[in-house]
Amino acid sequence: MTSLSGRLTEGALPDLLQYLSMARASGCLLLRHSQRRQGYVYFESGRVVFVDARPLYDLAALTQLLTWRDGRFAFRSGVSAPRTTLDVSTENLLLQATQRADEVAGDDVDPDTVLAAVHGQPRPARRRPASTTLARDMSSDDPFGPVRVLGDVGDAYRSAHGGSNGVPESVSLSLAALNLWRRLDGASSLRELATALGRPLGEIVQAGTELLDCGLVEYVSVVVADPRFALELVREAVDLLGPVGEIVVEDALYELGMSSDAVPVSRVDELISTIEATFEEPRTRGEFMRRAVQLKDLFALEPVT
Repeated sequence: MTSLSGRLTEGALPDLLQYLSMARASGCLLLRHSQRRQGYVYFESGRVVFVDARPLYDLAALTQLLTWRDGRFAFRSGVSAPRTTLDVSTENLLLQATQRADEVAGDDVDPDTVLAAVHGQPRPARRRPASTTLARDMSSDDPFGPVRVLGDVGDAYRSAHGGSNGVPESVSLSLAALNLWRRLDGASSLRELATALGRPLGEIVQAGTELLDCGLVEYVSVVVADPRFALELVREAVDLLGPVGEIVVEDALYELGMSSDAVPVSRVDELISTIEATFEEPRTRGEFMRRAVQLKDLFALEPVT
């Protein structure tokens, strides 16, 4: 088997992994999500030996990949795994990941994610939102506990979407989730909204996850750096290291599961640190960091606290 590619639809990944296992394939299965996320599943003679979906690995990474509803895949034969950490049959690995996916309803969203209200019929909740929200809020410092919004959410959705009756009449939300829902504009990231609301970023990320769990919002995108930023990093690396500088940046992007035109703002520092680690000479390393900081300022990529 030399190559294999196509569209990743809901529920297709298990069949694809089993096919590669039966074919005793060796190589890397690259998965790309529409939200600019990537995952890598490495095979050796039909066995999965390593799974990379930063910041998760192996079983946790595969569990997350199984929740993807769309995307694309490509299998590259002959690509070796950076390390071997799994020694279990593909069937058992899939069974464990599937069971874990059923238990874990999804992790918190990326702080640079942009969310917007769903259009038409909202999808089923990923969790049982009422019980989860109640359990969390009753144990928190919020003296009011959860807020049950009667008609408010539904009326707003019906008004915005031509009288659609697909939205529930009521839903239990925390105050943080309710306030966030009212401020969603489909353009601002959760990080930007946290700043605008003057609230801790962790609180806003948790509220965004709650809204997703209730099926009230959907992903729009993840805020990424201007594509010219990565090109400028390449230019600086080449200036300091020669032609190998371009390879250094490409390797760093590959290692982190990024592409040059889709570097999440929240991971810019991680990319710079990965590139910096390849500089052996301290003076050259310091000069690269100085230029990288200038590029962050130029492209307004300083993290929001």
